[in-house]
Amino acid sequence: MNKHIKSIITLAGALCALPLGSAYAEDNTTNIISGTVVDNLGGWIEVGSSGTNNYREINSGGELTNCAGSLVGNLVGANNNNALVTGSGSLWTANGSLWVGNAGGDNSLKISEGGTVKCGSSLNIGLAATANNNSLLVTGSGSLLDVNDVVVFGNSGASNSLTIADGGTAKTFREIYIGNSAATAANNSLLVTGSGSILDVNSVIFMGMVGPSNSLTISNGGTVNLVTGTYHDFYVGYTSGKNRALVTGAGSAFNTAGSVYVGTFNSSGNRLTITNGGTVNSSGNCTAGQSAGSSYNTITITGEGSALDIPGSVNIGNDAASTNNVLNLGNGGLITATFVTIGGVDSVFNFGDGTTPSMVNVYRLVVYTDTARLNINAGVLKARVSDDLFIVAAPSGNAYIQSGGAVIDSNGKTVRIPIALQTDDASPGGGLIKIGAGTLQLAGANTYTGPTTASNGTLNVTGSLVSGADVKSGAILTGSGAISGAVTVEAGATLQPGLGDLDTSTLTINNTLNLGGTAVLALNRTNAQTASKVSGITTLTLGGVVNVVNVGDALQAGDTFTLFNATSVSGTFSATNLPSLDPGLTWNFNGRVLTVMGNVDPTPTNIVYGVSGSTLTLTWPGSHLGWYAQSNSANVASPSSWFDIAGSQAVTNLSITINPAWPQVFYRLRYP
Repeated sequence: MNKHIKSIITLAGALCALPLGSAYAEDNTTNIISGTVVDNLGGWIEVGSSGTNNYREINSGGELTNCAGSLVGNLVGANNNNALVTGSGSLWTANGSLWVGNAGGDNSLKISEGGTVKCGSSLNIGLAATANNNSLLVTGSGSLLDVNDVVVFGNSGASNSLTIADGGTAKTFREIYIGNSAATAANNSLLVTGSGSILDVNSVIFMGMVGPSNSLTISNGGTVNLVTGTYHDFYVGYTSGKNRALVTGAGSAFNTAGSVYVGTFNSSGNRLTITNGGTVNSSGNCTAGQSAGSSYNTITITGEGSALDIPGSVNIGNDAASTNNVLNLGNGGLITATFVTIGGVDSVFNFGDGTTPSMVNVYRLVVYTDTARLNINAGVLKARVSDDLFIVAAPSGNAYIQSGGAVIDSNGKTVRIPIALQTDDASPGGGLIKIGAGTLQLAGANTYTGPTTASNGTLNVTGSLVSGADVKSGAILTGSGAISGAVTVEAGATLQPGLGDLDTSTLTINNTLNLGGTAVLALNRTNAQTASKVSGITTLTLGGVVNVVNVGDALQAGDTFTLFNATSVSGTFSATNLPSLDPGLTWNFNGRVLTVMGNVDPTPTNIVYGVSGSTLTLTWPGSHLGWYAQSNSANVASPSSWFDIAGSQAVTNLSITINPAWPQVFYRLRYP
């Protein structure tokens, strides 16, 4: 027998009715209730009123009932007292409140293997400033802590804990306060860990009400629910700082019918971290930096399967005077919300970590203030609705694409970004990839330096790009803006300058255009001879198909439309599909300029030539305007060597410089 135990009381068998409370004012006592029901007759139960190393155990279906209140470690000096309720059917019922460490320290209550503790009023763990390092553990499937009022741990005491583990359950019908009423109430912790471990709260969780550096951890499949009752908010740092909430591991979840606040009233340095597949699901908003004095608060979502699901808004720097609040999303994390807003002073949304893509599924992303900042670095922004202000910012427009790039998924919607997406000199080179059905319109003067890729749907450039663009098979490039870099339209892709339908705007490409897909262009002579076109091209490489439609009045002889304004052209279209013309009219198209020709004499004619110095002049009758002059590369040994002389169908004479190195050059006319 342990030499420190002064007395052992074991109650087993029949129903007992006796008050047990006064027996525990001394040290080293043990009381065991095994397989019997003990009615305490409305008295108090104290496991260590002022003494130490006292112990109470209820096992094998035993019950301790009708207790006015119960204390484990009551007065100052009542330390190292312990209680255990273990086994299916084992029960401790306190009609009033339950204290684990009222003023004493290092006391504990453990509920295990299907045991139950019921509390008719409040539960207090570490009430006084001297009540430190007290703990309550609910562990094992079927084990239950049932509290009918508020739960307070770390009211004034420090380093107190409540743990629900390995399938245990705790529930309360009122609020939970962690680090409640004094600055001494620090480093208190709530842990819900293990598959099937559940904490159900019928109201609000206040963490860091006054005391700092408290924590809530949900891990390994544990769950916290705030879904019943009237109020369901969760505060990480109500008025104090450096409080931490962590949801980690697949299946770990925090579910609330209210909102989540990280740094509420003049509170700084608080953190909410969702990682390794954990999830936070809220029916309200999620805010970091709620009030003017709330600064340096952080929300982080990282890891595949980690998610923050908010039907309302995620707000970083909610108050204009809150400072340096941060939202981090990376390594495959997900945010689903109506709005994501970045405001306050020097607040930042780090959207992506530059490696594994992370997603925001949202109606709109807003940078409210001039000093707030959006950094996209391997971030995927997915549209939930069509919106003309998909990303919008204050006048300074602090929205940056960093080296990891940005992906915009229009998701079958039509979205517009009116602001400039800028390059970050500290992390340059990132580009933009447009995916998903629907349309993305880039309307700002974008300065990001990486490539722009249209992989699916329609990319509509009405602003400007300093980079080039690559249009993949199945995607469409449209717009009336300007692109400074080289543009490639791959086979199966479409280039449609202008804004579609009846529009005949110009898309400017101040670089090379490699046109391997389909070009769709519109003509309209109703008020003037206009056409949708591409201008500014240095070198145009033709290929693929050109489809031209007339969206205006009937075309007439002499109508001329420039479709591609290029310094040089190579290649030809594999197919040219032009609008039908009235009888007697024909088309003349050199790959850049499209002309409606009048009646052309189909009868072959002769070319008249003349030589003056080193210049050869060729002329033919005006009735044959529209015929193509052809030449050959060096000789006529192969008929395939003949080629049309660009622009010859629009004239009836040519002046050609004679090259003595080419003595066998020939010319002829071809009927169109």
